[in-house]
Amino acid sequence: VHNDMTAYAVRTYGGDIVHSGECATNFEDLFTNLEPCLFDCKICIESCTNYYHIYWKFKDKGHDICVANTIRIRQLIAKNDRLDAERLSDMLRFGNIPTSYVPGKNLMKLRSIINLRHNFVEESVRFQNQVKSCLAKNGIKIYERTSFSKKWQQQLLFIIAKHPEIMELQCAYEHYQL
Repeated sequence: VHNDMTAYAVRTYGGDIVHSGECATNFEDLFTNLEPCLFDCKICIESCTNYYHIYWKFKDKGHDICVANTIRIRQLIAKNDRLDAERLSDMLRFGNIPTSYVPGKNLMKLRSIINLRHNFVEESVRFQNQVKSCLAKNGIKIYERTSFSKKWQQQLLFIIAKHPEIMELQCAYEHYQL
């Protein structure tokens, strides 16, 4: 499973490849290509950034699906994108696929929210540091105990108005406020 393309391989329990190919990385294309083979099978996909929606669509349709842990697979075999689907199908057939944990839908939603919040805080801190760095580079000090408190920001706005030539300071603070 890659950003744009997904390779697939279907094997019999005896090991013969009965169907293989490539399709777009979306559930509809993958399901259309695999539907004739999905009557009695196990499905395995590699863990990557694009697997989650495909995993849950198959799971919601009642299919037996697992996610292969690519880090552990790299320890067992040399990875080659052209052969990955075939190798995964063999490992699945032999029952020795190293799997990854797949969080439930609610947990994944919470993780996404937490990740988004973390990114917002991280970006805010980055711009606070840029404002402080710009003040330091220009030898300007704000004598307020808490950075970015209401009083501190009032003093900063006064400094920005007094020194319009320090564009970096104005831009960094404006972006912080967003």
